Amino acid sequence: NAGLGVRVTSVKRSFDAYLSDKTRSSQSDYEMLNDLVSKLSDLEDMLLPSGSDLGVFIGRFFDSLQDVASNPDSIAARTVALEAGKALASSFNSYDTQLKNFKSSAIKQTDIKLTEVNLNLDQLSKVNSLISTSGTKDASNDVLDARDQLLKKLSKTLNFTVNLDETGAAEIRLGDSGNGVNILQRNNAATLTSASDENNISITVNKQGIKSTAAFSSGVLSAISQFYGLIGSVQSEISNLAEKFSNEINTIQTAGIDLHGNVGKAMFSVNSMTPKANFDNKSSLSFNVIEGDPSNIKQEKIHVNYNKTNNEWKIRDSVGVSFIRGKLLNFNGYQIEIMGEPKDNDGFIISPSMTKSGAMQFNLNNAEDFAASSKNLISKSSANVGNVELNLIGT
Repeated sequence: NAGLGVRVTSVKRSFDAYLSDKTRSSQSDYEMLNDLVSKLSDLEDMLLPSGSDLGVFIGRFFDSLQDVASNPDSIAARTVALEAGKALASSFNSYDTQLKNFKSSAIKQTDIKLTEVNLNLDQLSKVNSLISTSGTKDASNDVLDARDQLLKKLSKTLNFTVNLDETGAAEIRLGDSGNGVNILQRNNAATLTSASDENNISITVNKQGIKSTAAFSSGVLSAISQFYGLIGSVQSEISNLAEKFSNEINTIQTAGIDLHGNVGKAMFSVNSMTPKANFDNKSSLSFNVIEGDPSNIKQEKIHVNYNKTNNEWKIRDSVGVSFIRGKLLNFNGYQIEIMGEPKDNDGFIISPSMTKSGAMQFNLNNAEDFAASSKNLISKSSANVGNVELNLIGT
């Protein structure tokens, strides 16, 4: 009959679990690569700024030293070298600061993303409850759509596998194997937290009082973790360069004499060894660090404890155990002066407070301090009658 129109008796939801899994997996890979490429671009811009990267400062410093070597009595050339040395040390410091900022930003971004993950898991647990109470395959399309949207949103942050039970409720496991850590089962959602050290960001799954290490390979969180590890490696490489550069320059500098005829003092230092009193000390101790040859200082953690019976300090470092008496303790390249009256078992820890590149400093204060002359000079005698040439060989 005319005018009756169209009657819709049912709407069937079109859903393919395989295609949904592939979509989420591709989404996780894309988000990881996109975020990682963006971060690597920022790192490249920091490491290689136009005309002012670390290589430029090193080149300027060596050019200034060449001018001093060519004109050792020129105060002007020495002053230029003095400023070039300060600028070089400052450049190492700046690199270290910026790398630390990258790491700090990565930690904050991780916390933000984990907040999103935990919120999504909580919402998915509630959706699972709605699906389960609807009976076998009787959940509304709106609820199922909400489930799929939340899973898609979650896949941007990390990769996982999904197993749907007979009602359509989602069980989620981290990673691609299907055997990863369970982070959602029915209405029991896990909480993800993070921790970090110098080289890694680790994520822990907390579920019903049981903690497990999270393992996944894509998503934004994976990109952040990989970038953090890379920053740690770059920071270590730059610190190693700072140490090697300082030691080699210092070896040459201390082998010569300055404009006043004094033995050259170390030009650079990467030392940041700092003593810190134990929190449970019974006395109040303070310390003064007296630096000698920074090239001999090993950046490591050293434990120092006082034995009142023997009136000596027990030193524990990477070499082993040793004992020292008195209030002026000698270490390789530096001394620690102790002020105060220690009680039995009082102690302190000496450890580096910064990276080597962050601690790098230029030690010369005056233009005359450059040791541009050799300690040993040779010259011919006025009584010579032959044409023999003499060369001084050695260090």
